[in-house]
Amino acid sequence: MRMVIFGLTVTSSWGNGHATLWRGLIRALGRLGWSVSFFERNTPYYAGARDLD
Repeated sequence: MRMVIFGLTVTSSWGNGHATLWRGLIRALGRLGWSVSFFERNTPYYAGARDLD
């Protein structure tokens, strides 16, 4: 299966509690054989605090 997600950010959990939820969901789906692509806008507010490359 394949899933595409358009969201706020997954690369920075700073000020964004949803990032950890998305990371866990993407990781779990990946273990089940899913291919997940997450698209996010390059926002300077979050870009300065990225904790995931």
